[in-house]
Amino acid sequence: MARMRRSLQRNQLGTVVKEPKNKRSRRQIALAAPAMEALHRHWVRQHEERSLLGAAWEEHGLVFCRATGRPLDATSVLRRGFYRLLEHAGLLRVRFHDLRHTAATLLLGARVNPKIVSEMLGHSTVGSPWTSTRMCCPTCSRMLLP
Repeated sequence: MARMRRSLQRNQLGTVVKEPKNKRSRRQIALAAPAMEALHRHWVRQHEERSLLGAAWEEHGLVFCRATGRPLDATSVLRRGFYRLLEHAGLLRVRFHDLRHTAATLLLGARVNPKIVSEMLGHSTVGSPWTSTRMCCPTCSRMLLP
């Protein structure tokens, strides 16, 4: 299980760590074993880096951060990482947020219960968020019909 307890938000001062917007956003998310294993490896590497930096490490309790522990800059992540990965893989350029929809579609296609997928995404209902999923995935559409 992964826990969502904080989120990064941009404001005039930069990126800040804040409480999620509502209670529903603070949640536990069931992840597949390979995802949990990858997160654990990442955690081990992060703790090694933290030990090497000592007092220079800035603790913000983030899973993904700069080498100093500070929050990542969204623009840099997109330009230096995400868009380059898409190009390298020969994929179309999409918004980072679109990955949520892709994940939902893949999970539904793998016959994960729509209620569970909704909870993973932090949606309060199984209804309206699935409109675009119904259009692009016939198998998913059949699963979502009452």
